[in-house]
Amino acid sequence: TLTKSETASSLASGGTENYSLAWNADGQSLQVYDSYDYQAAGQAFLQGYDGTAYTNLGGGTWTITNGGNGNNYVAANGGGSYAVMLRNSPNGFCNNSTYTVEGDVMVTSSDTSPGDAYVVIRDDCNSGAAANSYMAGISADDAFPGRVFFQKVTAGTPSWPAIYNGVVPQYNEWWTLKTFVVGSGTSINFFIKAWKTGTAEPAGWTLTYTDNSPLPCGCGETGWQAAPLQNNYTNLKIFAPGPVINGA
Repeated sequence: TLTKSETASSLASGGTENYSLAWNADGQSLQVYDSYDYQAAGQAFLQGYDGTAYTNLGGGTWTITNGGNGNNYVAANGGGSYAVMLRNSPNGFCNNSTYTVEGDVMVTSSDTSPGDAYVVIRDDCNSGAAANSYMAGISADDAFPGRVFFQKVTAGTPSWPAIYNGVVPQYNEWWTLKTFVVGSGTSINFFIKAWKTGTAEPAGWTLTYTDNSPLPCGCGETGWQAAPLQNNYTNLKIFAPGPVINGA
């Protein structure tokens, strides 16, 4: 942001005026880009490009898989549950944070019910009845909870306060989910886009939601949520205010 200022609003003839420009870098830059291409296929754990570990809550299997042309992805099978895999750093995403989370997800044809895939916007690292989280997701099986949806989990109970059925993700298709988060502390605005990976990013937001009763968890982490059967995930990106950390 550029701000122009002046020393006086009016001058007498022959007077001198001083103008100044102040700048503030208040945009977002890429902080994390985990493509998993740097990990060997077959590894049964996730690791960030910078060596950061991921924490698994709820079990399941998470396997680095070669998708061809040097592009890896994570084949995630929740083993009958909705297990999550959270990146341990950065972990300071709170009710007053502003940041963006983006990732590519695929609902495979083996996961026909429920055929959903999720990007974790924020999770407080608890499980079961203590779990609190925000997620964005797509559904390929039916319209429940929605073809594109925003999910809020409070004390282990999920709700879907915002959905969009104007697109129809298909099985075995990569889709990109992008969520821009603006928190004030007392409320949080979520702006979500969903588009078929490899096509142009839409100019407008697919859906928006304002949470006027933010989760009690103070801060949390981002990552993936598995479905009971196999889904695929890759290209986790996190944008936040500040200088570029990983510009790959």
